[in-house]
This record gives sequence, structure tokens and C-alpha cells, in this order.
Amino acid sequence: MDYMRLLLCEVAATRPISDADDSILLETVFFGGGTPSLVSPQFVAAVLDTLCGLFDLLQCPEVSIEMNPGTFDAARLRELVGAGVNRVFLGVQAFQEDLLQACGRAHGLREVHEAIKIVGLQN
Repeated sequence: MDYMRLLLCEVAATRPISDADDSILLETVFFGGGTPSLVSPQFVAAVLDTLCGLFDLLQCPEVSIEMNPGTFDAARLRELVGAGVNRVFLGVQAFQEDLLQACGRAHGLREVHEAIKIVGLQN
């Protein structure tokens, strides 16, 4: 939980640096690296709320999250969409079971196909 609190503090600390140009417009927010699909939708919403309070956001900014198959279900995706996510990157490394195992992936081909079915966003 400390990471999440510190990230929000870091976002808030960034705003004074950009005060010289009040016209900063955020067009994209990307939650990626590691396995961000494991963070709570409430945290995603808190980050977006913090950004909205500090910067100008487009009317409908792109809010992307990287998700690994096997780390989410339809309910989690709905919660993330409710928090503001409108684009998903699936961390599919391969479509062959033996290659997924060789890569040390925690998911198999079945989870890849399930993840593809679950993700019903437009891009």
C-alpha cells in the first residue's frame, strides 16, 4: 500500500514543476509494467482523480492498462472500466502452450483465450 500512496504523492509533486505552462493537457494515461491488472480498481480511480485535480484531461482521454491473462476476470474488468479504463493491452507472449511454459508464464493457452473473450473493449 505504501507504493500506491507514494505514487499519488509523486503525481502531486509533479504539478508544481509544470506550473509555468498551465495548458498541459493529458491525452493518455497508461498503467503498465509489472502486472497492473493486480492493483485495485479503487487505486486506478484514485490515480485518475488525482490527475484530474492537477492537470487538464481531454474530455475522453485514453486510459490504458496492461493485463496479463489469468490475473483478471470479467468482474475485475468491469470494475476497471468503471474506474475509467477504456483500453486494455493483453500481455500475451505466445499462443503455443509449450512456449508459454518455456517463458515461465503463470498462465496457459486456456487463460489466454478466456482473456480475449473477456476483453470486450473497442481497442
